[in-house]
Amino acid sequence: MKLLIITKSYPPSIDGVGDYSFHLKKALEKEVDIERVFIATSLTSKEANVRGFFYFRYWNIKEFKRLNEFIKKNDISLVFVQYVPYSFNKWGIPVLFPYKLKLLSRELIVFYHEVRIKRIWWKKNFVISLGQQIIAKSLYSIAKRVITSNSFYGQLISNNDFEKKIHIIPIGSNLNLGRGSLGSENIPTGNFTLVSFGQAIRSYEHILEAAKILVPNIPNLRLLFLGALKEEETVNILRKSRELEVAHLLRITGPLTAKEIHAELKASDLYLMLENFNSNTWNGTSFRSGSLAAAIEAGLPIIGYNGPLTNHSLKLCRGVMLLDDFSVEALAKAVLRFYSIDSSEKKALSDAVRVLYEEKLSWKAIVRRLKETF
Repeated sequence: MKLLIITKSYPPSIDGVGDYSFHLKKALEKEVDIERVFIATSLTSKEANVRGFFYFRYWNIKEFKRLNEFIKKNDISLVFVQYVPYSFNKWGIPVLFPYKLKLLSRELIVFYHEVRIKRIWWKKNFVISLGQQIIAKSLYSIAKRVITSNSFYGQLISNNDFEKKIHIIPIGSNLNLGRGSLGSENIPTGNFTLVSFGQAIRSYEHILEAAKILVPNIPNLRLLFLGALKEEETVNILRKSRELEVAHLLRITGPLTAKEIHAELKASDLYLMLENFNSNTWNGTSFRSGSLAAAIEAGLPIIGYNGPLTNHSLKLCRGVMLLDDFSVEALAKAVLRFYSIDSSEKKALSDAVRVLYEEKLSWKAIVRRLKETF
């Protein structure tokens, strides 16, 4: 089989969907029955003329016709679309996107990384949400199979065909280091480290305020924010940490390699997967995050929030603590509860998330599920 992945972004561009597409390509290429994986993505000056890649100059009808010729020339049998409304239109309403995909003379599988924003009738985004829903239904009607990361998104797409057409498959780790790194021992630091990574850092105010409450009870507390942040985000985090007098607890690493991020995760104690609260979106810790999968891959127990998006497997996992109370006080109480348990219980929680990784979140498990849809 020859397969084409369509994604608006792809490394070196930094983007969650682009990262997923990159690791997906690597994982699929290991399968003996997949001859080759092609990528169709946006053109940048760094990516011109790479074999096996199709580059969109613009995401218009003319370019999709050109892509169809690329598909025929390379004898591609299946097209796998990575869909996010705002990726293909800055207003989040890519009206012609389903029609453009219909120009491709192959079967389509669509992965909905997002479906639509909330529809609140008195807000101006009502029309955007309605448009996104219509587009989501249109994509559903032309796709052979539909994939998304949680059941709530599946219900937004269609209340029917869950067994037949809609498949719930997690987003894998955005590190994807393979088995060699999973056996490494934790690096003892002498501190109790709370770590956050990726989009979860957007809830930094909650984390910093909880830290201020926790300091008297956890004298060796440390906060770790992993990876590259925008300059504005870094400035705001540092300013808030100084206001709360917790700046001495905080370390922001800046850009790291995948192996360095994995090592930092392994050396930490507890992962905070906190949603960035926004009235336009639904909340809940879920399998839509590659950063969450990376933390689980490292064997870190998780504190997150229970919400509509939360996967049932996360609710059942002993090593995942889901809070219904979104207050700073509830977060601090949950961290202190984990800090207070003995080492054998902490190990049991870590073992539980490793089992979850192997069964649901490893790229091997994900590819096995994906191939069932092909």
